[in-house]
Amino acid sequence: KTCDVHCHISHDQSLVPKADAVVMELVNHYKFYGMDTKLPIPWPHSDEKDLLLGLFHYESEEEYGDKITKNREVMNRIDFTVIPKPNADLPITLVCNWGFPEK
Repeated sequence: KTCDVHCHISHDQSLVPKADAVVMELVNHYKFYGMDTKLPIPWPHSDEKDLLLGLFHYESEEEYGDKITKNREVMNRIDFTVIPKPNADLPITLVCNWGFPEK
């Protein structure tokens, strides 16, 4: 899969109200605060328009990724995924067997 959308990537949170989409690396929320955290996720929002929210991470499902994708409360807010799964909206990989071409 490829993404044909040209994106401006920034870590500047002041740009959120003008953004069309925000990609969040939510795995860090669990890494830093624990899997059973009651600390709410600081969901971005815009009063100017509807934001698309994307989920990004490189971690394997066994490590942390599965905890997020099986969390209905989180996934109900996510519009697209950029994760290391072949069925992701934009699958990514560092090293795994489905990332290599067949011989």
